[in-house]
Amino acid sequence: LSAPTAAISSDESTNSIDTTRKLDLSYHAAMFRIFGNNSQDTSVVLKYGKFEMNNALPSWVDESDEKSFKGIVKGGELNLYLSSFMGLEGNYSQYEDSDSSDLDEFEGKYYDYSAFVELSLIRLTVGSYREEWNYSDSVNSLETSEKGLLGGVKLQF
Repeated sequence: LSAPTAAISSDESTNSIDTTRKLDLSYHAAMFRIFGNNSQDTSVVLKYGKFEMNNALPSWVDESDEKSFKGIVKGGELNLYLSSFMGLEGNYSQYEDSDSSDLDEFEGKYYDYSAFVELSLIRLTVGSYREEWNYSDSVNSLETSEKGLLGGVKLQF
């Protein structure tokens, strides 16, 4: 796993810092299965909904400055079975600020891809993810990105 990297830029200069951030993100989305019969089958699912985030980003004023955002989330998921018990999986989510009247602009993306093996109702997964966030206001802009490995166990029923 690697630590997120943030690049802060303003009109005067550009700085790069290494930091960690606290991310509190939740979303509610409608899922539309456009291909496939169920979650344990090759399938394509589109999602669309709303998100809410409290993100303590490194700030040009105060590192403990916490920004809150609400907006639209959209994306898709792909499950591709290579055999009856193993396959590949991918996920993409795009986050957009829905309040265009605000002076702050915000957007983000998250995607992951992984391989899985299923043993009855248990799915073992290993893969990689990448996450990118962009924030700007009338004076400054901030871009963060993070990438790493993921693994997990899922009980499906």
